[in-house]
Amino acid sequence: LSELVADAEKEGQQNAGQQSGSGSGTQDPDQNQSGQIPQDPPPLYAESGKLYRYDALYNKNPDLVGWIYIPGTDRNYPVMQTPEDEEYYLHRNFYKKKANAGTPFLDKDSELEDPNSRIMVYGHNLKSGGMFHPFTKYTKQSYWKKYPTFTFDTLYETRTYRIVAVVQLDLTEVGHFGYYAHDHFSSAASYNGFIQQAKEAALYD
Repeated sequence: LSELVADAEKEGQQNAGQQSGSGSGTQDPDQNQSGQIPQDPPPLYAESGKLYRYDALYNKNPDLVGWIYIPGTDRNYPVMQTPEDEEYYLHRNFYKKKANAGTPFLDKDSELEDPNSRIMVYGHNLKSGGMFHPFTKYTKQSYWKKYPTFTFDTLYETRTYRIVAVVQLDLTEVGHFGYYAHDHFSSAASYNGFIQQAKEAALYD
């Protein structure tokens, strides 16, 4: 699937008359000749209005709502959402076939187009090291310092998130941080309160 996304992006670049090749030399890649940090190229959109890289994949399965990339790994995964049966992809792959590993998915209360909505992505932590297992590396502060952000795109925009808290919970423990109870932030105060609770429950600062 990640190869399909990469191929679609290349096709979009070709259709837009863009070149994606890289140069060589000793120039600092974070700066151009004028000494300024270059801006990311504008996103490529298909006629449908969706990001070109995800348009064809969406046509294969309209349950697709986004894409997540785990930094420092080769993990690129589609993210699905089926509000009428939110755990549909718990043990199904992108093509709706039975698969123990499942496919990352959003719960029914996550609203990607609402800036005040909490977004919750579920994925298995497999003993084999598959799926979301690499996220367990964030229990070490050294790993967070190396990879303090991750990307989660919607079908319409690229998004980069800064990790502000790494939390491990025993949901049977009385008084645990009830992150799942927050599905919408009605004010800046409620949002900041949630962040503060997360930081208080975090493994490290």
